[in-house]
Amino acid sequence: MALASGPARRALARLGRLGLGGCGAPRRGAYEWGVRSTRKPEPPPLDRVYEIPGLEPITYAGKMHFMPGLARPVFPPWDPGWTHPKFRRLPPLHEHPLYKDQACYVFHQRCRLLEGVKQALWLTKTQLIEGLPEKVLRLADDPRNHIENQDERVLNAISHARLWHSTEDIPKRETYCPVIVDSLIQLCKSQILKHPSLARRICAQNNTLSATWNR
Repeated sequence: MALASGPARRALARLGRLGLGGCGAPRRGAYEWGVRSTRKPEPPPLDRVYEIPGLEPITYAGKMHFMPGLARPVFPPWDPGWTHPKFRRLPPLHEHPLYKDQACYVFHQRCRLLEGVKQALWLTKTQLIEGLPEKVLRLADDPRNHIENQDERVLNAISHARLWHSTEDIPKRETYCPVIVDSLIQLCKSQILKHPSLARRICAQNNTLSATWNR
């Protein structure tokens, strides 16, 4: 390492205190930069009484206040004499009056279809038909039903859902699929002047879907 004079050493030390490789940027804490730690705080230690056979723990139950060095007493659950809906404790499942030994499987909107289309057909008791109906294909092939700059506007709808709508690098399907559907429906609504029957169609969203079956 080369020798340096006093002013040069002081300048180098001042740059080193600024941090970030001596580029002159000030060194700040993580909270000052707006980056917070994602580490969860450690849970508090369990304050419980360890039961040792043959020994009775000495608690501060008779003192009616906390006493350091004494064990924490364990009291039975308090029964106020009435049931509060918020703090009501549910009985075990096997004690429920409608409990059955045979399990009932329920599929709802929060369940994921691990088997894909095959599982969806089995749950809804439907049959998969490849392609679109002939009537829809005839309408799509008719140039009078085309939208101006149709391909470009469809690509813009896809780009809006996948690139511009979300700030995530890889948006989830639950995020971009509804956006694509809404954009394509909006393009279809632009043809209401040519096809007034489009105004009588209804789009239902956020509906509850459930199915039951026996295995």
